[in-house]
Order: sequence, then C-alpha cells, then structure tokens
Amino acid sequence: MSLPDERKYAVLGTTPIRTDGYEKVTGAARYTADMSLPGMLYAAGLSAGIPNGRIISMDTEEAKKMPGVAAVVIAEDLPKMISASSHPFLANRPRCAGDLVAIVAAETKEAAEAAISHIHVEYEEYPAVMTIKEALAEGAPQVRDEYPGNVFSDTHYQIRLGNGEEAFKKCDVILEREYETQIVEHAYIEPEAVMAYTNPSDGLMTVHCPSQAPYYTRRYVAEILGIPVARVRVVQETIGGTFGGKEDGLGMMAARCAYL
Repeated sequence: MSLPDERKYAVLGTTPIRTDGYEKVTGAARYTADMSLPGMLYAAGLSAGIPNGRIISMDTEEAKKMPGVAAVVIAEDLPKMISASSHPFLANRPRCAGDLVAIVAAETKEAAEAAISHIHVEYEEYPAVMTIKEALAEGAPQVRDEYPGNVFSDTHYQIRLGNGEEAFKKCDVILEREYETQIVEHAYIEPEAVMAYTNPSDGLMTVHCPSQAPYYTRRYVAEILGIPVARVRVVQETIGGTFGGKEDGLGMMAARCAYL
C-alpha cells in the first residue's frame, strides 16, 4: 500500500512480522495451562444447569471423600463474597444455567472433575425468560430484583449531544429492522486457564492468566478478596486469542480458591 504523501512509517503501510507467530504455530508458546507449582491444586466448578431457581439441598459429602480432593466450597462458605458484577460468586439462588453452585479443589484436574459429578443438588425451579422479547414482556419473571423490567440500567447512557427526534423529522426515509444471529463462543488456540497463589515471602496474591485486561482483573481480584489493590499482582501470560472473552472472572475464581 502506498501512502499519498509518500511519508515513510515504521508500521503504517507495512506488513510487520508477528513476534509471537512462530512460537504459536509450532506449539512452542508457553500458556498458563503449561505452568505448574509444587503442591498445586486444580479447581473445577459445578454449574447450576437450570435457568432460574433456588437450591433446596446440596450433598457434598461423597465428593469430599473422593481421592485427591482437598476442599469443596459452596455459597454458605463465602457468605459475603460477591463477584465484580455484584452477583454472588457462588450461587444458592441461580439465575443462569452457568451460575456456579460449588467449587472443588483437588490434587489433579481429573480428581476435581470426578468429584464434581458426585455433588448432588436438589433445586426448586422457577419460570425463566429465554429471549429478549420474553424478558421485556409485561409480567415477565424478574431475573434480578435490582433491575425492574429486566433492564440492565448500569450501562444505560443518555444522548448528551444532538436531538434524535429532530433528526428523524429531517429524514426522507427511516428504515427499521430487527436482526438475529446465533450464539457464538470464542475459539482460542490455547486452553483457558488461570494459576493463582499467595507469595510465601510477602503474602501478595499473584494471578497468572491470559487476561486481555490485567488491570481490570487486578482491581476485581482485590475487591473479591477484600484486600488493597497493591496486594494483588496480575501477570499477563501468552494470549492465544481474546475476542472479548478474556475479560471474564476466571482469574477471580482462581484467586478466591487460592485465598481460602
């Protein structure tokens, strides 16, 4: 590509070589999932599997007796612990099929996953909303009490400049349409993993993760643990893809488990 004014740029108008490309395509790149520490425990989470309801009873005794299991944590073990979105870190009142209701820490990944299957939960299911139209319909079940009408108002912004209604009056044609698309999950070239531990020498919480927003992760890990942000260190490891998906709370979950 030639630039109109013929100025020379170091990056614009060139095809820079990806400095991490060779390691990634050859499999030599080290990701968080490749890391380990002596005595490291592996965590696995149990999702509610129902869209809306409450836990009537949960039996974790069988899971606790499984070989290699170090701990089983449920909501009652963290009565005041919330995630950065003000949603319970572990739910006893799940509002989404993906809400975690229990976490197992074990000596191996296989042991943690095996123990999860031995946690027995009984739910009382409530009516749920499955689409945007259902959520906004009159009389729809309320997902969260703090958001009447199922409208998430925390990120609702008013137009500060201009007048939309006046602009519409000047239009020759106004076209309104609705578009729908399928759910798409991000596809990374590496397993999504996080490693967290407290440093024995200074007590700092250290989190190794492929977060695309390490300072975001650092701030919310501190909030979840109830410690100063200066006591949290986040190390951004090799990222095999983000697409917006590396902003979730995986680092917070690992930090919470390591802090128990």
